[in-house]
Parts: sequence; structure tokens; C-alpha cells
Amino acid sequence: MNNAGEAMDEMSQNLAAAAEGLGALKGTWHAIAADLGSAVEAIQGAEDDAELDASLSQLEFLPAVEHWEDVRAKADNFRQCAFITALEEVSLAA
Repeated sequence: MNNAGEAMDEMSQNLAAAAEGLGALKGTWHAIAADLGSAVEAIQGAEDDAELDASLSQLEFLPAVEHWEDVRAKADNFRQCAFITALEEVSLAA
């Protein structure tokens, strides 16, 4: 029975960590949607190429791209480690 309790505790901790990560990811997706929405508004609102260039130059895409890259790296790290369980070190010395 003790093993089942430990397994449930571990699963609960893993789910809590996943929920936290998903919450952060959801916030990032909202930020990405807002950034892309701003770009669409700039494009649709431009009367000519000069106005379009001016509107797009005011948008700060570099910080958004860097943030997206950070999220990609964290998501990839999570994907690689999600189902890995650390093994207990065992000595082979007699």
C-alpha cells in the first residue's frame, strides 16, 4: 500500500509541474497572438507601402522572437525529459 501512496504523490507532483508549465505556455501563446494581431492591424491599416513600412518598423518583433525561441527550448527540454525517471544509484562494490 505504501508504494501506491508514493506513486500517487509522485504523479500528483508531476501533474502540478505540468499544469504550471502549461499555464506559462498558455500565457506565451496569448502574447504571440497579440503580437501577430498587432502585425495584422499594421498591415491592414496601411494606406501605402511607406505607411506600411513605418507601421511595421514600430513593432518590436525581436523581443517576441527571442521569447518564442526561449519557449521552444523549454518545451523541447520538457519533451525530452517528460517521461524520464531518475534511477537510484546503486553501488556494485561488495
